[in-house]
Amino acid sequence: MHIIIAVLVAVAGLIWALTALQRSGVDLNSFNPFTWYRRHQWKKNFRAHPALTADNPMDIAAVVLLYTAELKGELTRETRQALLNIFQGTFKIDAKAAEELFSSTSFLLKDGLFEKHAARFVNERWSILSAEQSAQIISLVQQVAELDDAPTSQQNAFIALLKEKTQQPPGTSW
Repeated sequence: MHIIIAVLVAVAGLIWALTALQRSGVDLNSFNPFTWYRRHQWKKNFRAHPALTADNPMDIAAVVLLYTAELKGELTRETRQALLNIFQGTFKIDAKAAEELFSSTSFLLKDGLFEKHAARFVNERWSILSAEQSAQIISLVQQVAELDDAPTSQQNAFIALLKEKTQQPPGTSW
């Protein structure tokens, strides 16, 4: 019986001490490992490049295609229209949805700093795609790279990075 009373007194003392700490201004959530982990993940996402948050296969493909087109410089009207046609044909979406996808993707890449994060993007996000999707995206990337002229060395390097991460033979599945 004396052990039960000792345990109850210890629990009551702990609750009293935590209440006193909370009244004095100590945030008890700072000791919670789940809250710490959630804050840590939020800070990690907050500091990351916006394109690194793409987790939908269509968004990943759009980022890769638009980035490949931007590696040549400013987008021409013809390149923009070709990208919209690729979005419509590949993803089976209408013109308005293709335009929205293009504008949201260009917003993700607007700062021009994606070049520093391209390898990280491919390492983290390419595994979300199936082998068929990644092979189809690589063929589309090659098509986009050859739009205006021959592909640049930066485009070839990016295509090589994509091919390095793709492991199985191509197919067509969205």
